[in-house]
Amino acid sequence: SSPCSVMVTYVPPFVASEDTCAETITLGDSTMPRSDFMSYLSGCCEDMQTVCTPFAPAPFNPCTNPDAFMPSGTLVMNETAGETMACIQFASAYAGGAFEGEPSLETCFEPKFGLDPSEPVTAASLTEFMAQSCCEDQSGFCDNYTQSFCANPETFLPQEMFDGDFPCKAAIGVVAKFEPSKETCVEEVVARGKVVSRGMAMHFAAASCCSDMASICSAYWDAPPDMNWDDLPNAPTPAPTP
Repeated sequence: SSPCSVMVTYVPPFVASEDTCAETITLGDSTMPRSDFMSYLSGCCEDMQTVCTPFAPAPFNPCTNPDAFMPSGTLVMNETAGETMACIQFASAYAGGAFEGEPSLETCFEPKFGLDPSEPVTAASLTEFMAQSCCEDQSGFCDNYTQSFCANPETFLPQEMFDGDFPCKAAIGVVAKFEPSKETCVEEVVARGKVVSRGMAMHFAAASCCSDMASICSAYWDAPPDMNWDDLPNAPTPAPTP
């Protein structure tokens, strides 16, 4: 990652206000609100506060007890590449806002957060990814609605990547908690922007994230041969809640 002295040169000087922090800026091939980029720079400030912090949306707080959130905690984004990010940077820039409403199967699994509108993630994915590193008690507010997709939870590989770029720890929050059976494993849900059976979603997740590649649906569902995630049908926009 670039040092702070280089990062600050990416945005010309400006006077921070509600309007200027909300303005869309272009950085290379990407566009984002100026406040989002400022949040990436929060790690360059001793108190983690940037000039846009007073005008930015409230950060996503994954903790069951909001007071347990640790802004300076460190999230491992990609263990192999050694990529890390401060919790407040991720909470502010990636999530795009605070969670609203009461946690439930519906609200925790509504795909609505993320930088890319075409591939939003669920609150459950964010809480599962963040809670262990960003909450003092390691308790995320969607914990009661998630479950391991590995047939044997001890085979889970939290720091591996699902679908190439999605942390396995976050993949737990893709499909809502359910009781595996022949019926439930063939029911269709939306997972990462795809319309798939629960068995298919569990199969792909387990292939990357369980050391024995066995999912909670393996006993009830047979995976078709030579199936690629990218070949699966896309969900309509906005995607229905699983």
